[in-house]
Amino acid sequence: MLIPSQALEEMGYNGEPIQMYIYSKNSEDAQRIGAQCAKAGIRIELTTRSMGEMMQMIHEADLIFYHICLESEYDLHIIQTLNLLIFSLYCNIN
Repeated sequence: MLIPSQALEEMGYNGEPIQMYIYSKNSEDAQRIGAQCAKAGIRIELTTRSMGEMMQMIHEADLIFYHICLESEYDLHIIQTLNLLIFSLYCNIN
């Protein structure tokens, strides 16, 4: 099994920041996800947008955090979030 840094390296990720657009109501959760991603070597830059701005600027974001689904196991949720992030990075690179 690959550790996150190996998986990111294999995908060609070189530490460039990932732009995540968020709504202000998701700021706390997005910061928590950003901190977890940073532990894996993924730099997340958060930008708060209004609904109108989000629709106009949606193509500029690497990720959009719309809402969070709570899991009974917090660690499981973080793993699922990171898997989605890695998949998104892979799709954008290839």
